[in-house]
Amino acid sequence: DDVIMTYANFGDITVNGLDFAATYYLDSKTKIAGTYSLVDKNQFETEEGIVVPLNAPAKKASLSLATKLFKTFDFNIRYRWQDKFPVNSGVYVGELDAFALADLTIGYNLLENSRIDLSVQNISNNVHNEFIGASQMGRLAMLRFSHTF
Repeated sequence: DDVIMTYANFGDITVNGLDFAATYYLDSKTKIAGTYSLVDKNQFETEEGIVVPLNAPAKKASLSLATKLFKTFDFNIRYRWQDKFPVNSGVYVGELDAFALADLTIGYNLLENSRIDLSVQNISNNVHNEFIGASQMGRLAMLRFSHTF
């Protein structure tokens, strides 16, 4: 026997949301930035009583501090948070837990047109999932050399 799995059209829905971003410059070298996103519904119910999730959090936020030191050195630390949310995508069904992470980026101008940057996402190695069925994520470090021509 063959089984066909597909997605059904849910129909018309209304979702209201708000995205907010702000940056405050403490001086010419240092800034604080923040974001906040909100949707009023992250799941919907059909006329048949079936609950269909948006597969995204209703609330998420970030806060960062960035500064430039000694004309050649950059430093950025960022805090990210997202709320728990329900997931229903094919065989991947469940509730994703909320999580909070801190990221760090440091950069250095090697020459006038050359840089080296080290970015470490999730510096505390908070092992978490960002979607049901996806691999768990821990710390991720990236080293980048760049040159502008």
